[in-house]
Amino acid sequence: MNCGSRPGEVRRETDQHAASDKQPAFVFSAVNSAYSEFINLPGDLETGNNLNVAIADTLYELPEGPEVPGLQDLSIGQSRDFSPEGENKQEQWSHGTRVFGVLSYLLPDATFYFYRLKSARELQRSAKDERFSAATGGPSTSGQPRELETDRPNARLTDVLGQCIDDSIDILNISAGVLHKFCKGCVLNRPLEATTASGTAVVAATGNKSERMVEHVLCPALSEFTLSVGGVINRCPTRDLPPEADRRIWAETSASDRTKRTLQGPYCSFEGCTSDHPCEKYRAEEWYDGNIEAYRGNPNVLAPPLRPELIDDDRVAFAEGTSFAAPIVAGAIGRLASSVTEELSPMEWYAIIESSGDMTVRHDKKNWNRLNVNGASQTIDRRSDPEENE
Repeated sequence: MNCGSRPGEVRRETDQHAASDKQPAFVFSAVNSAYSEFINLPGDLETGNNLNVAIADTLYELPEGPEVPGLQDLSIGQSRDFSPEGENKQEQWSHGTRVFGVLSYLLPDATFYFYRLKSARELQRSAKDERFSAATGGPSTSGQPRELETDRPNARLTDVLGQCIDDSIDILNISAGVLHKFCKGCVLNRPLEATTASGTAVVAATGNKSERMVEHVLCPALSEFTLSVGGVINRCPTRDLPPEADRRIWAETSASDRTKRTLQGPYCSFEGCTSDHPCEKYRAEEWYDGNIEAYRGNPNVLAPPLRPELIDDDRVAFAEGTSFAAPIVAGAIGRLASSVTEELSPMEWYAIIESSGDMTVRHDKKNWNRLNVNGASQTIDRRSDPEENE
């Protein structure tokens, strides 16, 4: 999945050559605020209390250091290592750490379980990833949910699904998978069915396009017992904004060798640039160009696939990939689940998320389903209101 981040300076002026006066902390706040608007996230939902949330990825333990303030205040359950090495350790900054960052932001009151499904070495970084790491003085911020290619990947996924039952997991996020050619007879269907029957909602990234077809991640995302997630971009294509009124967000990337594009964005901040340029008129919801092609498998729901990455004190880039869209959906389910009194099964959650989405993303002559958390909340309210059901 070739969908790494692109280093650059995040700007909100139309003059790309002007020096940015926006600090990374402001950008992170603006992106989080925009995402809340984009997925229609109500502000009165609970934040994961009494939920057990598992991440099956490269993560085994919390990273250490001053770069991660607040992480030590989170509730951590068990860590399990299902990777080939069984080393019970990880790189300081890993793919799973970034997925955890998205989930812990949405569900700070949940208890997190780490299932180390793969090692960082197994991600097989490309030479471009290594050049990016050397150029920025840090690790790659690639967001690809790589195919698990070594040492019995089906068995590892099956072990993770069984562990969810043992640990009474409410939500499992999988930003990884295996390329299977016959999904109707997938060997993961039976363990997935057992896991969902035990009460675990499984949310998985569908994977991203690649020059190599074998790198597409499709399973377990395409199982009927999984809620599959693709990406949608919240773009603002207007070109005639005065610089002083431009509140859009983008990352200038002209100095990067990782992309032919000169910038990431511009993305709508939902702050309203001018009265002549209202967000509801100019904002465009676009199919993420890193999604797998629709004929390979259809995602149940789309969510933002961009995650801000701190490159240094002055620069931010966006890591890209459906890896980062999946935990937004998992986090949305967690917000809803911790806010309702009715206990819903995973299959009911899948149906609610799908049926409440906005069919507003046009691609390949079809409308696609964008996550709408408020719509899901209203669907739940109607279920519990006898008058609504008459």
